[in-house]
Amino acid sequence: MEAIRKSSFAQGAIPLSASNKTSLLPTIRQRMLERIEMRNATKDAMFFEAEIYQTGINECVDVPTEITEKMVTEKGRIKIKGKINGFAFQTTLMPVKNANHRLFVNQAMMRGGKTALEERAKFEIEQDTEHAVGILLLLIGPTGCKKDVIAPEVTVEKELQNEDSTSSGHSNSPEVTIIKNCPK
Repeated sequence: MEAIRKSSFAQGAIPLSASNKTSLLPTIRQRMLERIEMRNATKDAMFFEAEIYQTGINECVDVPTEITEKMVTEKGRIKIKGKINGFAFQTTLMPVKNANHRLFVNQAMMRGGKTALEERAKFEIEQDTEHAVGILLLLIGPTGCKKDVIAPEVTVEKELQNEDSTSSGHSNSPEVTIIKNCPK
């Protein structure tokens, strides 16, 4: 008889057998994308329309002051998530001396939003207060071990580099991800 386990990624019970472990991954990915869409559709979104112009080698738009005044800055910069003509993106508004904050529009955003240089585009933005989380960490979840979904007997545990390397006050090495065996 197959083991059945409740999963936070599905509404009901999921039979866990070797044959359907790989078929679970598209379902998990789909639910993860649905959660991201739900997070993007919040009440805090602000709308504006602007023409994309070029400054130097970069394309950008100026964000209205009424919108940026409602957001919290971090050294002048504002982390945001939003949509350009319905295409989702995540970026940072950059401060400009004696002017509005600037939203740089890259080629991927223009292709996804079906717009181009010197065209008007509709923007929906809101302040991004969440930290970026890797897909693997989303799959593992709060319990720390979903070995039946990801891979047999593995979990991810974050550890920082040895404190001795930070004696100068800063470290050049980033956070390290270590894979260990799941507790039985």
